[in-house]
Parts: sequence; structure tokens; C-alpha cells
Amino acid sequence: MRASTPHAVGHPNTGHVTIRGFSEPDRVDALKQALATWAEGQTPIHLSVEAIDGFPPPFQIVIARLEPTPSLVARYASLTSALDSTDFHRIGELPLDEWVFHLSLIYAGGLDSISWETLCDRSRRVVEPRPKEVITSADFVWYANGTEYIETLPFGAPGQALGVRSVDNP
Repeated sequence: MRASTPHAVGHPNTGHVTIRGFSEPDRVDALKQALATWAEGQTPIHLSVEAIDGFPPPFQIVIARLEPTPSLVARYASLTSALDSTDFHRIGELPLDEWVFHLSLIYAGGLDSISWETLCDRSRRVVEPRPKEVITSADFVWYANGTEYIETLPFGAPGQALGVRSVDNP
């Protein structure tokens, strides 16, 4: 067994629900345009947290598992349909019935197995009352030269991207 270090766990930069991951470093602008077009036809997503849970090794992530609300399921399905006619390289693509909607809370991949099991066991619980949130946009996130870039794509707003912001990553 190895001792845990302060760097054995991390946290997301911002709260987010990941709907898709891509590997398109040379086609960022084309991918952004396709996602903006998709976002224009969307309505808000209603989120509701069901429980605190965890993804097992090799991921070791403590998550807030989300209820598959009709709007969340519909956005996932509509994005799948929109992407099916493209050749964008998707990462971790899963069928709708296998996808676990979630908010990542703690990235614990650096923990040894005993520490991970302890953290996960202590964290698991049903959340009552269920926190709820309404999401009215999608963030398109990409990385270049150690910097994270984020562009917010509002739902139902043709041509209304809210501008790019960047976050330096150490």
C-alpha cells in the first residue's frame, strides 16, 4: 500500500455535465460550428441529482449521478443524431442506455485501491431532497498550447455565441 499524497485527488475546474468528448485538434472551428448549429435547435435541460456514487477503476471518479430527465435524454439523443451524419472522431461514445449522466466531483485516480474504496464507500448516498438546475447553454471546450478555451453556445439562439474565454492550465 502506498500513502496518499495531496495530489492524489483533483476537482473539476467548473461544474459540468459532459455529453460528448472529441478528438479533433485540427478541426476545432468546424466542430464548434457543428455544435453551435445543434445548440440553436435546443431547449433547456432540466437536471436533478439522484445520488453520490463513483466510477470504478481505472477512472476512480466520485460523481453526482443525475436522473435521466426527459430533456437530458432528448439532448443526448439529438446530439447523437446530429453527429451521426459527420465524421468527427468521438471519444468514449456509448449508447444512450449505457451512458451515466453525471457531474464529476472528485478525480481520485491517484489513490491506491484501499484509499479509493474508502472514499467511494463513504461518499455513496441517495441525495434527498434532489438538487435541481436548468441549463440553457452548452459549453464547447478545447485545449491549445496548455490553455483551456471555452465558448458558450446558448440553446435556441441562432448566431448568439457568448464569446470565447480561456483558462490557463499549469
